[in-house]
Amino acid sequence: SFPRTAIFILAAYIVVASIDYLMAINIAHQLRERIVALYGTSKVPDLLPSYMGLYISYSILSSIAWIIYLMKSRRVESTFIN
Repeated sequence: SFPRTAIFILAAYIVVASIDYLMAINIAHQLRERIVALYGTSKVPDLLPSYMGLYISYSILSSIAWIIYLMKSRRVESTFIN
């Protein structure tokens, strides 16, 4: 049952990471609007690190790679199925 459990966890991680990133972007956008409304300046510092999207993309791609490996590998099949 390990391969199925690992695939489920990795798939859930992809969904959670995507939702987390979208929520972070939304919160940063709302905060930026409120700062501009309060202080009247258009120069607001970045509220999210510039590498955040790259980090999430890497996490999603590595999860997809592991899911494919767990589904297609003969080694996984012979180790955990038999």
